[in-house]
Amino acid sequence: MQRQGPLPPVTAPGASAGEARPAESRTPAALLERRLLLQVGAMVANQLAAKAVELEGGGVVWHGEAWKAANATGAPRGFQPDGVHDIYGGVLGVALFLAAQARVGGDERARDLALRALAPMRLRARQALRGDTHALPALGVGGLVGLGSLIYGLAVLGRLLDSPELAEEAHALTALVTPERLTGDREYDVVHGCAGAVLSLLSLGPAVHTPNAAGRTPLELAWLAAEHLLAQRTAAGDEPLSWVSASAGMARSGMAHGVAGICVALARLWQHRGGEPLLQAISEGLLFEQRLFDTAGGNWMTSSTGPGKSLLGWCQGAPGMALSRLALVETGVPVGIEKLAREDMERALATLRSAPPFPLDHLCCGGMGWVEVLLRIWQHTGEPGLLERAHVLAHWVLRAAKARGTFQLGSTEPFEPSFFQGLAGVGYAFLRLAEPRVLPCLLLLE
Repeated sequence: MQRQGPLPPVTAPGASAGEARPAESRTPAALLERRLLLQVGAMVANQLAAKAVELEGGGVVWHGEAWKAANATGAPRGFQPDGVHDIYGGVLGVALFLAAQARVGGDERARDLALRALAPMRLRARQALRGDTHALPALGVGGLVGLGSLIYGLAVLGRLLDSPELAEEAHALTALVTPERLTGDREYDVVHGCAGAVLSLLSLGPAVHTPNAAGRTPLELAWLAAEHLLAQRTAAGDEPLSWVSASAGMARSGMAHGVAGICVALARLWQHRGGEPLLQAISEGLLFEQRLFDTAGGNWMTSSTGPGKSLLGWCQGAPGMALSRLALVETGVPVGIEKLAREDMERALATLRSAPPFPLDHLCCGGMGWVEVLLRIWQHTGEPGLLERAHVLAHWVLRAAKARGTFQLGSTEPFEPSFFQGLAGVGYAFLRLAEPRVLPCLLLLE
């Protein structure tokens, strides 16, 4: 794999440069210096700038794994020839990191590159809103891959770059989230389905109450998506009601593709407008996932009918479970649901406190995903040990990357720029450690 250097010098917090003890074996005397965290962000931004591919018309794209797959298959995710435009593996995710680098690091070059990365997608969005059915292929509604991804990405970019125009474009795109698209969804989850649509629509802030060009408010659309989710619940045998996605053929646990993420979306909507059916679905979802907890392993199985244990990642397993339960607590759900959520969160945190560092570094199912989860829960609880653990793991990731000359991303490509499984997300997580109150937790679609 291609080296990503030069990585900044790495010294354990409070240690001298000659110390060689592994970071995961001890608690730091202090946290990683803000200067070092910003150096990592600058290094990632420089690497992305060096690998940007110029497009006709002034835009840029990056040729990572998602781009290669989309262009090889002609799948709807790939809007050839100008790239993949979602957050998970496409240019939107890269643009979000660059916007964060501009905001936190005062990097005007990163700001310019972020806007150039957005240019092809913004053009296609305008064409689609004018009725060009070929501008945006048959996208789903998901919050990380799909129309919801475009809405959420533009909304966050509008805030990071202080650009009301981007926020207005995010709202305008809600006109493409039609009832037909929502009721046609058979994935239901945060990444590809209606749960992601709910979260992206609710991310628009006060504009959630403003009608779009089709006459519907984002809040009304979010409720339509939730009604579809409520209507699609099924159960196998004596299991609580949950959701069976078309692609998996089974109900799954987890934040990315499972019940945990769907419950977060329903809870955020309940916070906006109430509704006993939403609470009932959340309660049954928690009971479904509690049945999948493996006490001996400290982790959740993916399904009662499919493969065994989940990954230890944001996507599936204890890290994402902890984050989802935190999100439920923060919506102010009734005490019965809150009790179940807190029990699960403590189980998951016990695993994160004791498990050895993950071999991969990225956000989706790697070490920096653990860092982000611990950081976000620390923001809620203020528990110093969580913040220290986050810094210990980040230091381990950085020190190991320094030794091998590259972050461990698990990609088949020599350069992987993407957000959830690539360099952009790693850079964003380091910037979040530097400025957790400035940058939102994108793993929760905040």
